[in-house]
Amino acid sequence: LKLELHALFWMSVCASAALRVAFCWCLVAHASALPASVAPRKMEPMTAGRGVLNVDLGDGRTMEALYYLPLPNKFDPEKTPVLFVLHGLKRDAENYFEEALASGDVERLGIFLLVPRLSEELFPKRNGYNFGNLFSEDVVRWQEKGKLGLPPTRPLGETAFAALERCFDVARAAAGSKATTYTLFGHSAGAQFAHRFALIYGADTASGR
Repeated sequence: LKLELHALFWMSVCASAALRVAFCWCLVAHASALPASVAPRKMEPMTAGRGVLNVDLGDGRTMEALYYLPLPNKFDPEKTPVLFVLHGLKRDAENYFEEALASGDVERLGIFLLVPRLSEELFPKRNGYNFGNLFSEDVVRWQEKGKLGLPPTRPLGETAFAALERCFDVARAAAGSKATTYTLFGHSAGAQFAHRFALIYGADTASGR
């Protein structure tokens, strides 16, 4: 999976209380096509406004993502930016979605908003979400046991990071978007997720700046 990542710290200027944080990781990543064997299934086009997108994770599981698609007069398949907002460890995607819309900026700026539900059921506990479900055991507990290094890793396709990539590909197809990049806004555990996403995906194949 080849990505080009542009990662930076930025001060939040969001007026919404739930999203106001001292800093978060924000990154823009070039999306890559999914392998043909796990390509998103053909689906009905998205309707403008708010809704729920069902994302087939390719292993029998489905992840939901709340979305806001700009009205036709504000949606440009070539130019409309895609923004992911990542919830904290409480997994309260609905609160983040509503707060993002309440600010008025999403509609005013014509942003295609996606707030995935990275649920406890799909990606349990700290290891499943904060660490992107990359490791076979909880990293902190592994080190508390006095073990050296890091736990064995799972295949990248089984991680929460890959689920985000699938969400982007599915959403892009359903919306008729031709976007090749997206921005991540993460708060708390979501910020940790975004940070590790940049580091892991960018380790060998990305040009990080």
